[in-house]
Formats: sequence, structure tokens, C-alpha cells
Amino acid sequence: MEYLPIESDVVIESPLVNIMPPIVPGEVRGFDSINIFMAISEKEVGGLAFPKTSGEFDYQGFTSKNQRALKWCTDLFQFYWKKAKTKIF
Repeated sequence: MEYLPIESDVVIESPLVNIMPPIVPGEVRGFDSINIFMAISEKEVGGLAFPKTSGEFDYQGFTSKNQRALKWCTDLFQFYWKKAKTKIF
């Protein structure tokens, strides 16, 4: 997947330009395709879901504030973060 640069006049006109932090090279990573849905914060697992054996995505997943579940999901995030490719904008 190739990302196109954003023209500077488009960014200047955005109302979010003053509240969005700058993108630092190496801090944005990703995959072209990944079969996992994860939303976590420092305090809780907002959601985690995997595909079914049929290939369809199982959006039921789970949420948790349990520290063991949060650590497991954080470890999973770190596992994928290390494998992800840096995205250049």
C-alpha cells in the first residue's frame, strides 16, 4: 500500500491542524492486511476480536478492565508492532 503525500494547502485548511500532533517518522506502522481487531488503552481493553474459522470476522470479541487481560493484549500489540512496517507519509 502506498500513501500519497498531503498537499500543504489541504493541511493548513484543516480545523484539526492545531490539535493533531505531528506524525513522527517510525511512530506510525501498519500492515497491508491483518485479521485482528484491537482497541486498547492504558486502562482497559476496549475490544479484541478475531476471525471465525469460516473467514468472517467475529465482532463479538470481548472487553475487559482485568489487568491480566490488559497485559495479554498489550503483549499482543507489541508482538504485531515489532512485525509491522514503518509507514512513510
